[in-house]
Amino acid sequence: MPFKSHFGMSRNPFHKEDMQPKDAYESIDHLELQSGLSYLVKVKGIGVITAPSGYGKTFAIRCFTASLDPKLHTPAYICLSTVSVPEFYKELGNAVNADRKCNKTDMFNAIRFQIRQYNSSGIRKPFIIIIDEAQELSTHILKDLKLLTNFHYDSQYCFTLILCGTPELLDHLNRDIHEPLRQRIVYHYALEGLADVEVREYVLHKIALSGASTEIIAEEAMNALIGGCERKVRVIDSAMTAALLICAQKRKERIDAAIMQGAIESLSLG
Repeated sequence: MPFKSHFGMSRNPFHKEDMQPKDAYESIDHLELQSGLSYLVKVKGIGVITAPSGYGKTFAIRCFTASLDPKLHTPAYICLSTVSVPEFYKELGNAVNADRKCNKTDMFNAIRFQIRQYNSSGIRKPFIIIIDEAQELSTHILKDLKLLTNFHYDSQYCFTLILCGTPELLDHLNRDIHEPLRQRIVYHYALEGLADVEVREYVLHKIALSGASTEIIAEEAMNALIGGCERKVRVIDSAMTAALLICAQKRKERIDAAIMQGAIESLSLG
């Protein structure tokens, strides 16, 4: 980004690809979710994470998987790109390294076998299966997931299943047909987004990580950002990136309220 040299930044702190789990801002949402997921892994079963788009669900999951001891757990992540049953099982089979089979029934059995193998006394590295964008799961797939969780060892689940999606996921799960699956949910967390004070701390935290001075944003600009960000991390990141670009193009040393408002308007956020 052309503004990095202008502000003395080592990286764009508001670009998701440049952000590592160790650099995460520990908001209330972040801390409570990490704690809840750690509990879920201990008890196994099903967990559900919901939030509107842009609240940082995927990065929170990335932070969680990075915290896991690879000697004790085997995370398997799927970002849902299809809703057909055969293709879903193909993705799930690849995620858990199951032998590829031609039909759905054989693929299902291969996945179940692989999960049990990883939970056996010889390996003891149970899977943590994470399905992102899970609001796209069809009724047929949700029913199949219930079947996949419908076996125990010593009255315990063999793996942890985390369904992560928008609030529409809850609408699907609350249908009567999914009551057996819903009864297996042992943890649910709905992200609320960043509070006003957290927006300020988040922005300053990221600027500091880049090596730049936190003085590059004026208080009036911060207030404009807080008023237009809708509590969403993605909106904050986009608005700050735009503001840094505009500021550098104008050869100014500080983001003021006018620059921030221009950045927000350029993104159609206000």
